[in-house]
Amino acid sequence: MHIVYYKDAVGNFGDDLNELIWPRVLPDDVRSAPDTVLVGIGSLLDEARFRGVETIGKRVFVMGSGAAYGRLPDDSARWTYCAVRGPLTASVVGQPSAAVTDSAALLANLPDLVPARRAPTRSCSCRITGRS
Repeated sequence: MHIVYYKDAVGNFGDDLNELIWPRVLPDDVRSAPDTVLVGIGSLLDEARFRGVETIGKRVFVMGSGAAYGRLPDDSARWTYCAVRGPLTASVVGQPSAAVTDSAALLANLPDLVPARRAPTRSCSCRITGRS
């Protein structure tokens, strides 16, 4: 499986989640399928993001991606839109029922990637006594 996402030289939190989330939520046999392309987290639905990505003759699944700034790739009408980021992207791809959320929401199911909550701490310099 080829996972399409944007890789920024200086890093980008949302885009970088692709390397953390997909290996944890997709089984090995799915990730090793050579005839499959996954369009992951980010504003990816744009022809420019797919330069050099072979999609012809492959199964393409869109999982929570958003529309970007240019036109859609030529063969995007045959892709499977499991989920897109929201109603605007759903409208762009012509799949209103695919409007779900950004796939970064999968973090909620991956506790090893979410920092543990700490109880808030307070520091107070006042002293409370029983006297008035």
